[in-house]
Amino acid sequence: VAMWCWIFGLTGAAVRFLSSESPARRYVADSSYWLYLMHLPVLAFFAGLLHQVPMHWSLKYPLQVAGTLVVLFVSYRYLVRSTVIGAILNGRRYSRGVRVRPEPVSAA
Repeated sequence: VAMWCWIFGLTGAAVRFLSSESPARRYVADSSYWLYLMHLPVLAFFAGLLHQVPMHWSLKYPLQVAGTLVVLFVSYRYLVRSTVIGAILNGRRYSRGVRVRPEPVSAA
């Protein structure tokens, strides 16, 4: 029962506070499939890179995640978003340097 209350509560909070348009959330949503597909090899690269570094895991892990996110967001911006790969992943192709306002989604 507690888990269902958490699910409904978090869903309701998301609908209440995150339902407006946001360019940042739109960008993250567009890049999410690219991040999903590529996160394992990039994360493994950073894990191998930091393997011999004498640091506690609680410091290494956030560094690996931050490095992975930086590499993937930069690669999405310059190598994927406005290319054929971006059109395949997102269903549309964005022009370089031109900001496109997303079309409003109808409630119907």
